Order: sequence, then structure tokens, then C-alpha cells
Amino acid sequence: MTKADVTARRWVKELEESIGNKVSKHVPRGAGYDISVVESKGATKYIEAKGIEHSDTFFAINGAAGVRNLLSDNNYYIYFCDVKNDEILVTRGNFVLRSMGWSESEGSKKLISAWTETADAIKELLEINVWGRIVFTLKYPIRKLIKNLRKNPKSINSSILDTIVALWKREKKEWIKIYP
Repeated sequence: MTKADVTARRWVKELEESIGNKVSKHVPRGAGYDISVVESKGATKYIEAKGIEHSDTFFAINGAAGVRNLLSDNNYYIYFCDVKNDEILVTRGNFVLRSMGWSESEGSKKLISAWTETADAIKELLEINVWGRIVFTLKYPIRKLIKNLRKNPKSINSSILDTIVALWKREKKEWIKIYP
């Protein structure tokens, strides 16, 4: 885990607690997410915290559970934490799929889903662990997306904009919501 990812996890916990949500103290190994949060309304969301220090286009999701969540769990979120600019872009899991240019009905999603199911079957039948990992390069860099979100959200493709939940800026150890 990189220094930026450690910072990202700390920031996500700090942000979620500052808005009144309860952060789980323990995430089970192999769960497919970094942080579990119970919102003040009672709903649970699962968060993958991604620290951005250098590259803002290259990311990875580790484990078959994480890949499965990315594809199908509506309560799965990715928090892209720009550690240089003290900003957090909160997205839903389908942000990655849409940023890759895949429609959610395309064969690519079905292929990845079949791959995770195969990994699960190998583990169950052959008692061999398959540690899946997908590495992706976004077509739309995160910092550019944040810049356009601040200046003109309407300039962002609507299919991607629909996956953005919020943009937060850290100022003087306090999180301020910038978007929406």
C-alpha cells in the first residue's frame, strides 16, 4: 500500500465521521473494499479509497470480490483522494466502467463477471485461491475531471457526471463540500 493510499483511507474516515456517519472499525480480509460506513440514515456503503499522488489515470482493484463489487454493487463507492490538492472525488463504482468507455450492457462487463465467477468456482472446487486484480487506465484523468467539475459541470459527459456523488475540499482540517 502506498503512502497516498494510507492518507486516502485516513481522509475518508475523517470525512465520513465529520458528516455524521459511523465508520466500521474492521473490514474482513477479502471483503473487496477498504472501508465500511453506516450512514446516519442507516444505509451501509462500501468504499474503495484510492490515493492520487502522481498518476491520476492508472488504478487497480484487487481481489475478485472488489472486482465483483465494482461491477454490480450499487452501494460500492470509490473515493479518489488527491493528496496534493486536499480533495476527494466521491464516485459510484460504475464510474470506472463508464470512464473506460464501456456501456453497462456490453460484453466486457459480462466477461469480467464470468472471470470473477470462474475464480470463485476454482476456489470452491479445487481449493485454490485465485487473487484477481484488474488494472485500468481512465480515459478522463481525475484532476482534469475535478477541474471541469469546479468550472463547468455541464461540460462533463452526462453518463460520467451521473456517477459523481460529491467533491470535497479540505481546508484548515475541515471538509467543505464543493459539488453538488
